[in-house]
Amino acid sequence: MPYDTLNLRNERRDTLKVEIDINAAHETFIVSIKNNEMTDEVTEVIKKLESDSTTKIIGKLDESIYLLDPKEIVCFYTEGNKVKLDTLNKKYEAKEKLYAFEEKLERHGFVRLSKYAIANVNMIKKIEVEFNGSLVVHFKNGKCEGISRRNVSKVKNYLGIGGTK
Repeated sequence: MPYDTLNLRNERRDTLKVEIDINAAHETFIVSIKNNEMTDEVTEVIKKLESDSTTKIIGKLDESIYLLDPKEIVCFYTEGNKVKLDTLNKKYEAKEKLYAFEEKLERHGFVRLSKYAIANVNMIKKIEVEFNGSLVVHFKNGKCEGISRRNVSKVKNYLGIGGTK
């Protein structure tokens, strides 16, 4: 395919220029973003490029194995020595350790709540302050998980609500 330029318009009616250069001489796939400043739009494009749409999570239910999209998952948590994961209406057993899910899914909207739980921030219904000052996450499926003191700042920063207690 020969070199091509597309002019697109974004929400603010700015012109976005997309250059496509397909050539056998290119040895690697390169995406270049050029702008006069780092904007929310640039950050959004970077996040979209970083997200791996082929990421699937393996969940076991009864004797069946399911391939789950990260968007379907409410949270991961430990129960005894097993790692479990919840969707809106089912509970699965996971093969990987929590830390592996934390690393793999951070760019998909997951954040560590405690030593025992990782949450999909898109599945959080509300965060409640308990009488003793601790924070509890209420998920859309009705499940609740506490946020450890160690992770309060990290969760607040991730959600954009500040990092102090």
